[in-house]
Amino acid sequence: MKSTAKRIIKQLLYDKRAIIVMVLGPILLITLMFLLLGKTDYKPTVALEKSIARQVMGSVLEENFENNLAHNNKIEFSVMPENSDAKTYVEDKKADAVITFKGQDINIVMLELVGGKMTIVTDGLKAASNSAAPGNSMTIKYINQISLPAKPSMSPPNVVPKIALQIGTAPSAMENFLKTDKDIDFISLSAEANITKFIQDGNADAVIEFSTDGIKLTMLKMDINLNTKVSDAIAKASKDIKIGKNSDVTIVHGSTDESAFDSLAYYLLGILMFFLIFLFAGISFVRERTTNTLERLMRTPVSSFSVVGGYSLGFGFFAVIQSILIILYSKFVLNTLFMGQWWLAMLIMLLIAIVAVMMGMFVSVISKSEFQVVQAIPILIIPQIFFAGLIPVDMLPYHLNIISYFMPLYYGGIGLKYVMVYGYGLDKVWPYILTLVGIIALLFIANVAVVRKIRRS
Repeated sequence: MKSTAKRIIKQLLYDKRAIIVMVLGPILLITLMFLLLGKTDYKPTVALEKSIARQVMGSVLEENFENNLAHNNKIEFSVMPENSDAKTYVEDKKADAVITFKGQDINIVMLELVGGKMTIVTDGLKAASNSAAPGNSMTIKYINQISLPAKPSMSPPNVVPKIALQIGTAPSAMENFLKTDKDIDFISLSAEANITKFIQDGNADAVIEFSTDGIKLTMLKMDINLNTKVSDAIAKASKDIKIGKNSDVTIVHGSTDESAFDSLAYYLLGILMFFLIFLFAGISFVRERTTNTLERLMRTPVSSFSVVGGYSLGFGFFAVIQSILIILYSKFVLNTLFMGQWWLAMLIMLLIAIVAVMMGMFVSVISKSEFQVVQAIPILIIPQIFFAGLIPVDMLPYHLNIISYFMPLYYGGIGLKYVMVYGYGLDKVWPYILTLVGIIALLFIANVAVVRKIRRS
């Protein structure tokens, strides 16, 4: 076993090109993702349909509303020419959004649903509306929104967000409305309850509090899909109830102004590590077969266990180096958010890398060429990308979330999220670490069984 591992390590160390790609490849990819998903200074162009606004609000409030928008440094403000159509105006790319009115309510017309632009526009509108609010509700309209059929009755319960309301703090009419809202799972919460702990324990997706100043919404982490469902429920319940002019959102983990890279770093690091190591181990092992090196080794008295163990140690050595490199570069060079202990994140990354080595070896043992290893990517790798955190697993319809429990990368992604985003320690992460260790053991046994079968044939 040791001799095989040493041979693999020496053989790869002599391949200077492979070493350079192994070291620089992850750094370049992470840096590129950091630049593409980092904070941007882009300002969406927002136009106001002034004539309609003045009719609805009056000259004084309209002027105040317009001035607030014009002085918002996060948007580029303009006034839409009279007799212009808002829909045509955004389609002609003259503005990213047009603010108009439907009766007494504000209506935002946008070309399509783009999360970043939508957030900036609605934040600017909220600030402008604080001193000049012409209505009780706000709707958003998207021209290119796809019309979907009604939600089928077979949709699973986990698609419905769990919303808790502190009893006694809200108007009784709103409380009764939320209780009967079929789009949410309503939970009553005592006024003395610890909201942060209640959410962290997974008892609710959001908790609503009320005061004379307005609504306060507490959630575990920024999530566009969940935010939309919760906001819609609150909007419907409070449409005709005056409870305050401001609505405040508290994010338990993270912040509303963090970049996309900070929000997804745990997921991107795990995916990158898994994909690169899988390719590296799979193609290298196939090369061992095509050059008859593995065949000559299996003709010796060396056991199948030692063969698999030796190759695992050899490829695993480089997986360990790559894992350490990615974590250290992310933390100390890119200043990626690490709320927990970085060594614990490194341990999970190492386990993800070893899983990738085991899976790459398993695929390569049953493959006859490098091309066949690449063909396995759409089957083994890409599904794990979707079920490892790219789409919130608990929001998946038709019980598809069950599939995630069979994806090794799911456990690595959740473990990294708990450490990097939530700041949890070993006491909360150990089940995911243990699961990864179990997956490694199962793949190792499977590799030994396949090598024995090839040996007998």
